[in-house]
Amino acid sequence: MSPRPCTTCRGADDSSSRKELREETGLVAGALQHLGSFYADPGFTNQKLQTLTTSNGGQCPCGTATFAIDGPPLFRMLCHCTICQAYNDAPFADVTAFRARHVHLIDEASVAFRAWRQPPLVQRGRCVRCEAAALERVRLPVMPHLTLVPSANVADGSRLPVPEAHIFYASRVADADDGLPKHAGFVGSQIAFAKALLGGLRKARDSSG
Repeated sequence: MSPRPCTTCRGADDSSSRKELREETGLVAGALQHLGSFYADPGFTNQKLQTLTTSNGGQCPCGTATFAIDGPPLFRMLCHCTICQAYNDAPFADVTAFRARHVHLIDEASVAFRAWRQPPLVQRGRCVRCEAAALERVRLPVMPHLTLVPSANVADGSRLPVPEAHIFYASRVADADDGLPKHAGFVGSQIAFAKALLGGLRKARDSSG
């Protein structure tokens, strides 16, 4: 549940609820859903409170760039390509993929997006304050639009799937001894990504049906 100020008070909006939840619990609100209203103390005051529930969400390390998640993760991948290494300032990227329509950036101005290579099919976003990786928007031909989120940025990591595989493993900084499949070349890595995406879409469809 998310606390919320009275409806008659100035600033009684979703941003107030998100701020209160983060200050009181350290959690990041996802999509907010209104459950109902009630009087705080009938007969004594006319102050009216609202009750909300929230889905999963996430944020960058400094908390400036926050986002809501209202759909299931499709798959999780470990990418060793040199762009992901540079973008994440890490030996590899641990990312979880969602359908783009299920990830909502709370403040678009909190993230600066740019394409790291042409054509601009992938827009990688960094927080404007801490400059850490926030999320990536993927627009590939034929494929559904995706949002890739660094797995560490998701508030409730227990809801995330286990990684499917390592891709672009030929560019690795260090060997990984974890038993996951490892795809070295461009073609093999793209096929592994596509298979994981199709499997995730199929699973999401079956669970919703």
